[in-house]
Amino acid sequence: MKSSRYGTVAALVILMGWTGQAQAQSGPYGSAQRSTYRSCATKAATERCEGSDVDPSQAILKDVYAGGIGNFTSANLDLDREGTANDAYAHSTVSLGAFNLPEIRAETRAGADDRMNINAFGFQTFTWTGTEATPFSLTGTLHIVDSSASAPDYIDTEPNGDRYTVPGSYLPNGASYTSYVGIWDPSVLNGLTTAEELFGALFLARCNTPGVLGLRTATGSLRGGETSISVTNRTCVNGVLTTDTLMLQPGQQILTVAALQLPVNRGGFADATHTFSTAIDPNLPESVRANLFEKLIPAGVAAVPEPGTWLMMLAGFALAALVLRRGSRHADAAPSPSA
Repeated sequence: MKSSRYGTVAALVILMGWTGQAQAQSGPYGSAQRSTYRSCATKAATERCEGSDVDPSQAILKDVYAGGIGNFTSANLDLDREGTANDAYAHSTVSLGAFNLPEIRAETRAGADDRMNINAFGFQTFTWTGTEATPFSLTGTLHIVDSSASAPDYIDTEPNGDRYTVPGSYLPNGASYTSYVGIWDPSVLNGLTTAEELFGALFLARCNTPGVLGLRTATGSLRGGETSISVTNRTCVNGVLTTDTLMLQPGQQILTVAALQLPVNRGGFADATHTFSTAIDPNLPESVRANLFEKLIPAGVAAVPEPGTWLMMLAGFALAALVLRRGSRHADAAPSPSA
């Protein structure tokens, strides 16, 4: 009798677990991060320090990688100079935020002769389980808690006469950002496993990268204080960024991607610890958004139960308790076995 009773309860528990998590899907997720330190000691205060790999004096002197397939983590690079006020660091953490979309927290600070930078991206697989195609786009919002104030951007001229804008963040006390949202086909990850491989192949991947379905990038110098910057992806068609609407087909899997770069120069700092977050585009029609919230299912994470599911689960718990209570009564009433 006891084994039968517990078998019934087990079946109820399995049923309750199924109703709350039936739509969880499988697919790749993870991150790739690289925190870097370069020296600006060879540059005068009036010269830009932009972290060029072409200039040996600004080559990367120290870096830290973190992440990989199936890995959300932190990359922390610290240059502690004991007894001085010249500490420098580059910290980033990639995780999953609201609706299991990627989010990034980061902060950077440079010493008097340093250029510090975080370069990070995270990705999560979603499966469209609707029976019809649906429009889809992502919005990323970067919240800068505080930063140093970069010098004004200025115009420089090449020897051949070409003129171009130089960010003021390349100068002392400068800070800048690049925020990126992307929608990729999971095939872009083929053959890539480690943080180094992912970062080298895909950081800020462009439309001409095979498997990139949509993206959008925002970049600029920070001017000090608190600010928020939002960016919404556009669609890639034949390797070109367009204004077309990306349509998800029934059963299609996609990678949702968030990426952030936060370089600071010679005394500059940037605090984005509250955070670079991604969300389903708030400008999509409300009916489309509601459908996406219900039927766009993240990998490896159970969908949040709907109110009706919660009621079913509570009813299941009540039924399980009743089965146990009745079984206990029957056991108490049964005659003792003979000696």
